[in-house]
This record gives sequence, C-alpha cells and structure tokens, in this order.
Amino acid sequence: MQALVLPRSRVWVADDEAGLPAGFAALTPGRLDHLYVAPGSQGRGLGDALLREVKLASPDGLTLHVFQRNAPARRFYERRGFRLIALRDGQENEEREPDAIYT
Repeated sequence: MQALVLPRSRVWVADDEAGLPAGFAALTPGRLDHLYVAPGSQGRGLGDALLREVKLASPDGLTLHVFQRNAPARRFYERRGFRLIALRDGQENEEREPDAIYT
C-alpha cells in the first residue's frame, strides 16, 4: 500500500488508544482517495477526525468515490454533508465495481 498511496497523496494516520495505527486518509488535490478505519476502531470518531483534516486541506471542495454497495460508507459521507453527484457502472475503476461519486 505504501508504494501505491504515499508517493502521490498527502496521508493522515489515526492511532487507537494504544497508539497503534487504526485508520488513515489519503488526499490528492480536491479528491479523497482513501478513508479507512479498522473495524475494531469504528464508531470512536477516528473517521470524523480524519475527514476534518482532509476538509481543512481542501478549502476549494472535495470529491470522493465509494462503491455503491458500501451502504455504511455512503451513510457516513451523506451524514457529513456530502451530496451524490453520479452513479457509475464500474467501468471507470480497476475493481469494475459500480461506484458513487460525492462532492
């Protein structure tokens, strides 16, 4: 993952109570490329904290892509003010999985 994400992105890492990495966010200008919180650390505010940092670094706005079937992630973003702008069939991503674009 390091070779794929870090050279192109600004990255934030969130630690759990024990000081171990529990999540990360990766940003390219104007686009949230990754937001991940380990399942055992979800629901503790780490995703919100990471998203706040990304938003601060993107004063001109932010877009993101999420798989359509990832309902929890879609709810997470929608509850934080993101708006759906497009649904795609997956032909544009390497997983070939239908996705949704938010801004």
